[in-house]
Amino acid sequence: MMYIESVNAHQYQKDNFDRDADNHPAGVHRRPVPRWKEVLPFLIVLIVFPLLAWGASSIIAQEVSPSTKNSQLPQSQESSQEAEPTADAPDEEAQTDKEEPEPEPSKPPVDLKKDSRIAVLNIDAASGTAARTRDALSADGYTAVVIDNSRGRGIIATSVYYSSPDFEDTAKAIAEKFKIEMVEENTEVMRNNKFDIVVFVRSGFNP
Repeated sequence: MMYIESVNAHQYQKDNFDRDADNHPAGVHRRPVPRWKEVLPFLIVLIVFPLLAWGASSIIAQEVSPSTKNSQLPQSQESSQEAEPTADAPDEEAQTDKEEPEPEPSKPPVDLKKDSRIAVLNIDAASGTAARTRDALSADGYTAVVIDNSRGRGIIATSVYYSSPDFEDTAKAIAEKFKIEMVEENTEVMRNNKFDIVVFVRSGFNP
Protein backbone atom coordinates (compact mmCIF):
# COMPACT_ATOMS: atom_id res chain seq x y z
CA MET A 1 0.00 0.00 0.00
CA MET A 2 1.40 3.26 -1.15
CA TYR A 3 1.58 6.03 1.39
CA ILE A 4 1.03 9.55 0.18
CA GLU A 5 2.41 12.10 2.44
CA SER A 6 0.29 15.15 2.72
CA VAL A 7 2.09 18.36 2.01
CA ASN A 8 1.15 21.51 3.84
CA ALA A 9 1.21 24.57 1.65
CA HIS A 10 2.66 26.67 4.39
CA GLN A 11 5.78 24.59 4.52
CA TYR A 12 7.19 26.21 1.39
CA GLN A 13 7.63 29.84 0.40
CA LYS A 14 5.59 31.20 -2.56
CA ASP A 15 7.37 31.53 -5.83
CA ASN A 16 6.42 33.49 -8.99
CA PHE A 17 3.95 30.89 -10.13
CA ASP A 18 2.11 31.04 -6.83
CA ARG A 19 1.87 34.82 -6.99
CA ASP A 20 0.47 34.75 -10.57
CA ALA A 21 -2.08 32.22 -9.50
CA ASP A 22 -3.28 34.50 -6.74
CA ASN A 23 -3.69 37.46 -9.12
CA HIS A 24 -5.66 35.58 -11.79
CA PRO A 25 -8.91 33.66 -11.52
CA ALA A 26 -8.51 29.97 -11.02
CA GLY A 27 -10.00 27.49 -13.40
CA VAL A 28 -11.29 28.04 -16.92
CA HIS A 29 -13.69 30.99 -16.20
CA ARG A 30 -13.31 34.13 -18.37
CA ARG A 31 -12.46 37.52 -17.00
CA PRO A 32 -15.64 39.65 -16.59
CA VAL A 33 -16.12 42.33 -19.32
CA PRO A 34 -15.93 45.98 -18.06
CA ARG A 35 -19.19 47.99 -18.00
CA TRP A 36 -17.95 50.77 -20.29
CA LYS A 37 -17.26 48.29 -23.09
CA GLU A 38 -20.91 47.23 -23.06
CA VAL A 39 -22.15 50.86 -23.25
CA LEU A 40 -19.59 52.07 -25.83
CA PRO A 41 -21.41 50.78 -28.98
CA PHE A 42 -24.62 52.54 -28.00
CA LEU A 43 -22.77 55.80 -27.39
CA ILE A 44 -21.16 55.55 -30.82
CA VAL A 45 -24.57 55.06 -32.45
CA LEU A 46 -26.10 58.02 -30.56
CA ILE A 47 -23.26 60.39 -31.54
CA VAL A 48 -22.17 59.30 -35.01
CA PHE A 49 -25.56 58.86 -36.69
CA PRO A 50 -26.92 62.35 -35.81
CA LEU A 51 -23.66 63.85 -37.12
CA LEU A 52 -24.01 61.95 -40.36
CA ALA A 53 -27.64 63.01 -40.73
CA TRP A 54 -26.75 66.69 -40.11
CA GLY A 55 -23.94 66.56 -42.66
CA ALA A 56 -26.22 64.99 -45.28
CA SER A 57 -28.94 67.62 -44.75
CA SER A 58 -26.36 70.43 -45.08
CA ILE A 59 -25.12 69.01 -48.38
CA ILE A 60 -28.67 68.68 -49.72
CA ALA A 61 -29.51 72.26 -48.67
CA GLN A 62 -26.43 73.58 -50.48
CA GLU A 63 -27.39 71.74 -53.61
CA VAL A 64 -30.99 72.95 -53.55
CA SER A 65 -30.37 76.64 -52.78
CA PRO A 66 -28.63 77.47 -56.11
CA SER A 67 -31.50 75.94 -58.02
CA THR A 68 -34.05 78.05 -56.15
CA LYS A 69 -32.00 81.18 -56.84
CA ASN A 70 -31.88 80.33 -60.50
CA SER A 71 -35.65 79.76 -60.55
CA GLN A 72 -36.20 83.25 -59.16
CA LEU A 73 -34.13 84.96 -61.83
CA PRO A 74 -36.76 84.79 -64.61
CA GLN A 75 -39.39 86.29 -62.32
CA SER A 76 -37.17 89.23 -61.44
CA GLN A 77 -36.38 89.73 -65.12
CA GLU A 78 -40.07 89.65 -66.00
CA SER A 79 -40.87 92.17 -63.29
CA SER A 80 -38.15 94.49 -64.56
CA GLN A 81 -39.48 94.12 -68.11
CA GLU A 82 -43.00 94.90 -66.93
CA ALA A 83 -41.74 97.97 -65.10
CA GLU A 84 -40.01 99.35 -68.18
CA PRO A 85 -43.15 100.74 -69.87
CA THR A 86 -43.77 103.00 -66.87
CA ALA A 87 -40.66 104.93 -67.80
CA ASP A 88 -42.58 106.28 -70.81
CA ALA A 89 -45.35 107.66 -68.59
CA PRO A 90 -43.66 111.03 -67.91
CA ASP A 91 -43.32 111.59 -71.67
CA GLU A 92 -47.05 111.02 -72.18
CA GLU A 93 -47.86 113.37 -69.34
CA ALA A 94 -45.55 115.96 -70.83
CA GLN A 95 -47.35 115.65 -74.17
CA THR A 96 -50.75 116.07 -72.54
CA ASP A 97 -49.46 119.12 -70.71
CA LYS A 98 -48.32 120.61 -73.98
CA GLU A 99 -51.67 119.93 -75.63
CA GLU A 100 -53.62 121.73 -72.90
CA PRO A 101 -54.77 125.17 -74.01
CA GLU A 102 -53.02 128.11 -72.51
CA PRO A 103 -55.01 130.00 -69.90
CA GLU A 104 -56.72 133.11 -71.10
CA PRO A 105 -54.98 136.33 -70.16
CA SER A 106 -56.47 137.96 -67.11
CA LYS A 107 -58.60 141.01 -67.65
CA PRO A 108 -56.98 144.33 -66.86
CA PRO A 109 -58.05 145.81 -63.52
CA VAL A 110 -61.16 147.96 -63.63
CA ASP A 111 -60.49 151.67 -63.37
CA LEU A 112 -63.01 152.77 -60.78
CA LYS A 113 -64.03 156.39 -60.72
CA LYS A 114 -63.44 157.22 -57.11
CA ASP A 115 -64.35 160.86 -57.71
CA SER A 116 -67.86 160.00 -58.92
CA ARG A 117 -70.68 162.03 -57.42
CA ILE A 118 -72.49 159.50 -55.22
CA ALA A 119 -75.65 159.94 -53.19
CA VAL A 120 -76.85 157.52 -50.52
CA LEU A 121 -80.60 158.02 -50.02
CA ASN A 122 -82.42 156.42 -47.10
CA ILE A 123 -86.00 155.47 -47.91
CA ASP A 124 -87.15 153.49 -44.86
CA ALA A 125 -83.96 151.87 -43.46
CA ALA A 126 -82.94 152.25 -39.84
CA SER A 127 -81.61 155.57 -38.70
CA GLY A 128 -77.89 155.94 -39.39
CA THR A 129 -77.84 153.40 -42.24
CA ALA A 130 -77.05 156.01 -44.88
CA ALA A 131 -74.26 157.50 -42.73
CA ARG A 132 -72.62 154.08 -42.22
CA THR A 133 -72.83 153.42 -45.96
CA ARG A 134 -71.16 156.76 -46.69
CA ASP A 135 -68.37 156.04 -44.20
CA ALA A 136 -67.72 152.64 -45.81
CA LEU A 137 -67.47 154.22 -49.28
CA SER A 138 -65.18 156.96 -48.01
CA ALA A 139 -62.92 154.30 -46.46
CA ASP A 140 -62.61 152.73 -49.94
CA GLY A 141 -61.41 156.03 -51.39
CA TYR A 142 -64.59 157.59 -52.77
CA THR A 143 -64.32 161.32 -52.30
CA ALA A 144 -67.74 162.76 -53.21
CA VAL A 145 -70.37 160.94 -51.19
CA VAL A 146 -73.44 162.69 -49.69
CA ILE A 147 -76.41 161.32 -47.72
CA ASP A 148 -80.08 162.30 -47.53
CA ASN A 149 -83.59 160.93 -47.10
CA SER A 150 -85.89 160.09 -49.97
CA ARG A 151 -89.49 159.02 -50.53
CA GLY A 152 -88.23 156.49 -53.05
CA ARG A 153 -91.25 156.35 -55.30
CA GLY A 154 -91.08 153.20 -57.43
CA ILE A 155 -88.00 151.84 -55.55
CA ILE A 156 -89.07 148.47 -54.12
CA ALA A 157 -85.68 147.24 -52.87
CA THR A 158 -82.21 148.46 -52.04
CA SER A 159 -80.61 149.22 -55.39
CA VAL A 160 -77.84 151.08 -57.20
CA TYR A 161 -78.50 153.28 -60.23
CA TYR A 162 -75.99 155.00 -62.51
CA SER A 163 -76.47 157.73 -65.10
CA SER A 164 -74.34 156.48 -68.02
CA PRO A 165 -72.16 153.54 -69.13
CA ASP A 166 -69.09 155.48 -67.97
CA PHE A 167 -70.07 154.72 -64.37
CA GLU A 168 -71.19 151.10 -64.89
CA ASP A 169 -68.05 149.47 -63.47
CA THR A 170 -68.00 151.78 -60.47
CA ALA A 171 -71.68 151.17 -59.74
CA LYS A 172 -71.23 147.38 -59.96
CA ALA A 173 -68.22 147.54 -57.65
CA ILE A 174 -70.31 149.44 -55.05
CA ALA A 175 -73.18 146.95 -55.39
CA GLU A 176 -70.80 144.01 -54.97
CA LYS A 177 -69.29 145.58 -51.88
CA PHE A 178 -72.66 145.80 -50.14
CA LYS A 179 -74.12 142.65 -51.77
CA ILE A 180 -76.86 144.57 -53.57
CA GLU A 181 -78.48 142.61 -56.38
CA MET A 182 -80.28 145.43 -58.17
CA VAL A 183 -77.81 147.40 -60.34
CA GLU A 184 -78.90 149.19 -63.50
CA GLU A 185 -78.56 152.27 -65.67
CA ASN A 186 -81.69 154.37 -65.28
CA THR A 187 -81.80 157.78 -66.96
CA GLU A 188 -85.31 158.60 -65.69
CA VAL A 189 -84.32 158.23 -62.05
CA MET A 190 -81.05 160.07 -62.55
CA ARG A 191 -82.66 162.89 -64.54
CA ASN A 192 -84.00 164.64 -61.44
CA ASN A 193 -80.62 164.82 -59.66
CA LYS A 194 -77.06 165.82 -60.39
CA PHE A 195 -75.36 162.64 -59.22
CA ASP A 196 -73.51 160.00 -61.21
CA ILE A 197 -74.48 157.11 -58.90
CA VAL A 198 -77.36 156.85 -56.43
CA VAL A 199 -77.66 154.15 -53.76
CA PHE A 200 -81.22 153.73 -52.45
CA VAL A 201 -81.37 151.90 -49.12
CA ARG A 202 -84.52 150.31 -47.79
CA SER A 203 -85.53 148.51 -44.62
CA GLY A 204 -83.36 145.52 -43.77
CA PHE A 205 -80.18 146.82 -45.45
CA ASN A 206 -77.09 146.73 -43.23
CA PRO A 207 -73.77 147.98 -44.72
